[in-house]
Amino acid sequence: MVEPERSARRGVGRVRRRESDTGRVLRRLWLGVVLASWLGIGAPATALTYELIFSATWHPPPGSPPNPHFSPLIGGSHDGSFHLWAPGEEASAGIEAMAELGDPRLLRDEVRRGIRQGRALSLIESLGNDSPGGAVVTFEVDPAHPLVTVTTMVAPSPDWFVGVHDLPLFSEGAFLQEVVVPLFPYDAGTDSGPSFRSPNDDTQPQELIALLEDPGLFPVTPVGTFTFRAVPEPSSGLLAGLGLTLLAAARRRRSRPGPGPDR
Repeated sequence: MVEPERSARRGVGRVRRRESDTGRVLRRLWLGVVLASWLGIGAPATALTYELIFSATWHPPPGSPPNPHFSPLIGGSHDGSFHLWAPGEEASAGIEAMAELGDPRLLRDEVRRGIRQGRALSLIESLGNDSPGGAVVTFEVDPAHPLVTVTTMVAPSPDWFVGVHDLPLFSEGAFLQEVVVPLFPYDAGTDSGPSFRSPNDDTQPQELIALLEDPGLFPVTPVGTFTFRAVPEPSSGLLAGLGLTLLAAARRRRSRPGPGPDR
């Protein structure tokens, strides 16, 4: 038979064990607060993640090639000293390769070089896309690299492409939440082929990049859109959820029945 005094001491021990379990849960919650603070959860970010949603809506006219598509997206986020293309300029070797062949390698190398130099922040690329079709990619923008440039070839074609250049996503001290850009085809000025099926015909001398305004090839409506959408940042709601989970675990531990009488 167990003496009352010894039994009471063991009962106290069980209470202490339960308090210790609760204490461990609360310590984990406190550590979660510290970790979340260290990771910047709920604090304004110096860089913001964006989604680029490419919606291809190009329907070629009758007689066009049977496989309308766009080449892989290629570009990046960058500062004002980094530049890939603009209407009224001669196409670089990278733009020519992208517009004529759908080859992103030279432009990819340019963006990666810009990242190493601190003039670019993120590389933007995706797989090719049928039309109609689309793609979604993510990348980052920060106040030092507020601009974005992206291109993709209209394929098949001699040297036609769509894209944006030096588009600001951070302006007047704030990130833009959503920007939608209608896409109209450009002629890279590097091939003189007049139709989708034209053989290679290098333009000599090279012409300037210009909008391709030919209703017989493309209607006046856009061939697609780029939607740049800010991805919501983690907030204090994540931390609150962590706290509620841990406190619920503590309550479950306290509600468990203790062991039966010692025998």
